[in-house]
Amino acid sequence: MKYFTLLLTLFIFTSCELIFPEPPEPELPPITTTGEDTFGAMVNGVVWLPSSSIQLSSSFQSSKLIDFRAANNFEEFDQSMSFGLNGELVQTGSFDFDSEIFDTRFLNWFDNSIGCRYLRTDENTSFNGQLIISHLDQRNRIVSGTFFFNISKEGCPDVSITDGRFDIKYIN
Repeated sequence: MKYFTLLLTLFIFTSCELIFPEPPEPELPPITTTGEDTFGAMVNGVVWLPSSSIQLSSSFQSSKLIDFRAANNFEEFDQSMSFGLNGELVQTGSFDFDSEIFDTRFLNWFDNSIGCRYLRTDENTSFNGQLIISHLDQRNRIVSGTFFFNISKEGCPDVSITDGRFDIKYIN
């Protein structure tokens, strides 16, 4: 009977892994230019993805405004980022971001899990980085590219956003 109980216990514990396998580690989406509605980045060395396609958007208006918004509401996180260009010609190319120099390029990062809001309009927030728009198809409303940013704010931890990529169908 002891052996039967031992075997039954071992079977239950090993079969739980078969029935309820560990979810795969999240991965960044591939870099594409076909309007796949993908977005992701490494935030402080951890893969960061919007928690659903509903929490991802981009708008493009009159070639002078483009913005990107993504939110992540997984279990213990409630984070979002937005960045874009406002008041300058939007086209393919590289756009440097520096909170000390440009008013037309903006970046916001919210991390409600630690109570920090890094706002472009807050004088205690500083940021720098780069947005590269590699594909802009106005006929099919697709924008694709890569980005990286560093953000800091007094009283909050520094945030490093690297390996960012997006391939989004934007709205007008």
